Amino acid sequence: MLRTISITVRKPDKMLNLNDGDGRYTKAGKVSEWRNAGFWWAKQHAIRTRPAPGTQVEVWTEIGTNRPNHRRDPINWSPTVKAYCDGFTDAAVWPDDSSKYVRTYEPTFTADIPADSLRITLTWEEGEQ
Repeated sequence: MLRTISITVRKPDKMLNLNDGDGRYTKAGKVSEWRNAGFWWAKQHAIRTRPAPGTQVEVWTEIGTNRPNHRRDPINWSPTVKAYCDGFTDAAVWPDDSSKYVRTYEPTFTADIPADSLRITLTWEEGEQ
């Protein structure tokens, strides 16, 4: 059976971007903020996945914006996805965030949710309980 969970959450901090010129220690604090947020989002929404053997949990990220048609390179926001997925791992949403268990997609931008929010959608083929 195909399972899908979608949550909309507020951004805890400025989005992480590959083009940011932040120093290592400044960046570490921001990564930690996003990782902790991922952990608490998973706990708050009681997210648990039990994918069928050999399948992955697919993760989509939609970023709220007031300018959805503005030109940008979505892959530059992949550090944000990595950080909150690490938090999901800490919260035992999946055993590990390696490609054996998780497949992430490039973020997209949408005006369908508030500009200060993200919509995270997980889809997986349910395994036996």
